[in-house]
Amino acid sequence: MVPRTLRPSLLFVGLFNQRILIRLTGRGGSAWFACSLNTVVSPIRGRRSRRVGLLPNSYRRKPPYIYTDREINALMAGARRLASKLGLRPHVYATLLGFLTVTGMRLGEALALDRDDVDLSEGVIRVRTAKYGKSRLVPIHKSTREALGNYARRRDQRLRTVRTPAFFLSDAGTRITQWAARETFVRLSREIGLRGPEGRFAHPRHGHVLVHLGGPDAATAGLAATRATDERRVIMNSGNLAGLLQAFFTERLMHQRRASPHTIASYRDSFRLLLGFAQQQLKKAPSELAVADLDAPFVGTFLNHIEKDRRVTARSRNVRLAAIHSFFRYVALEEPSHSAVTQRVLAMPSKRYTRRQVEFLSQPEVDALLAAPDRSRWTGRRDHALLLLAVQTGLRCSELTALRLEDLVLGPGAHVRCQGKGRKERCTPLRKETVAVLRAWIRERENGDMAACLFPSARGGPLGRDGVQDIVTKHVAVARQRCLSLKTKRVTPHVLRHSAAMNLLQHGVDRTVIALWLGHESVETTQIYLDANLKMKEKALAKTGGPKARLRRFRPDDRLLAFLKGL
Repeated sequence: MVPRTLRPSLLFVGLFNQRILIRLTGRGGSAWFACSLNTVVSPIRGRRSRRVGLLPNSYRRKPPYIYTDREINALMAGARRLASKLGLRPHVYATLLGFLTVTGMRLGEALALDRDDVDLSEGVIRVRTAKYGKSRLVPIHKSTREALGNYARRRDQRLRTVRTPAFFLSDAGTRITQWAARETFVRLSREIGLRGPEGRFAHPRHGHVLVHLGGPDAATAGLAATRATDERRVIMNSGNLAGLLQAFFTERLMHQRRASPHTIASYRDSFRLLLGFAQQQLKKAPSELAVADLDAPFVGTFLNHIEKDRRVTARSRNVRLAAIHSFFRYVALEEPSHSAVTQRVLAMPSKRYTRRQVEFLSQPEVDALLAAPDRSRWTGRRDHALLLLAVQTGLRCSELTALRLEDLVLGPGAHVRCQGKGRKERCTPLRKETVAVLRAWIRERENGDMAACLFPSARGGPLGRDGVQDIVTKHVAVARQRCLSLKTKRVTPHVLRHSAAMNLLQHGVDRTVIALWLGHESVETTQIYLDANLKMKEKALAKTGGPKARLRRFRPDDRLLAFLKGL
């Protein structure tokens, strides 16, 4: 006998079988019915449901279809022949098919990508709307980055007025729907005579290393990158120090903050020193460390170690502590259970240090340095142009080495463009003598490639920091023979930047203009040049009146009184 509580459900199921089930056709009907009936029967599961025969209809899940290289290439070739009013549709579907095959992403995940989710500079795809509400990072190969970049340029050229944040767009400038993508895929499969999917949509993610978007090595690299992502996800789920540290670099620094390579390299070196010290002191492998192992007393011991044993300065010590603070701020958000440890570490203050005045070169010292290179040789002409540009513009060493021929404008309004600290672009004007030297150097350097580096090394590649330091050191040694005041100064590439700022300040240029000239974040940064400008202090002293003190002649006391005072 059927209980009263089950009679309404039985009535609904009977009507469901009579009215709806007879309309289900095709190979997916059994699976669809099982899911729907499972929803109806779920509240009444148990012995009573078995008695009345309400178990969901079983179905056999079909194995995924794995495409071959020839089939994927044929699909992409067919996508390039699709009709389009703006000419964008062939590029969209050809790129989308290859992208799905290489990355193994679901169709909905790929179509839901926004432009901010595709970081071509770092080679990482951010999936925000994954299955079960999960999110993940997907690394991509260099060839895939190039293919996506080519598609993005064509999209922006054909849809210049469209402001849709979606990455994959239709000819109408809207986000592509899953229904439209599936219909296009089925039609392409029928046109090339592909019978594997049997007229249905078989997802390319099941064979996502069978084809690539650029070269034969991309498939292997995509598989290795996907495996690395899966391994990283397993480590993160464990909640140990290794997973948090890896997520800190990939998620926080690279994706969220988009930190510069210099910042990432500095943080990397800090944690390499910290983990090496922990392995030596705690006798644990870095992958086995926990957050609790890096408590405040241990971090303090590490900072004392690098100061005493490695003989670093207080400023270098503060740089290492800043990297540790940044990591523990991330830990405080991701793992609140370690809040006691993180609060103690974050409470550790920076160490005070002696702030010395900045070193800079006077005009006679600058002239002696610029006259040092032997301009009869190719390297001498290069060094002279580099030093003159550094002294006149005040560019940082990294900005000098990153300059390209296309960054120079030597016509009317001559200037040099550069991307400085904090990814800020700025233009710095050039004097006539600097323009003449650079124009002669470019004529000698001209090779038809405007993207080539402005100051190459002897091997043709761009100069590094050490290369610029060697150039400055070599020519300072020659200039010391002509200018004796250079013997007491330690000249680095950054001293040339200070010399440019002091030259502007001594000629009456306002501090705000100097901050814009040098690319400083704040005007207060230029305060260091005011402290070092002795001529400005001498001018201020000359404007003041001296104290009116009368000079009196010294008369010694009596010998007896002097003897009594000395007792």
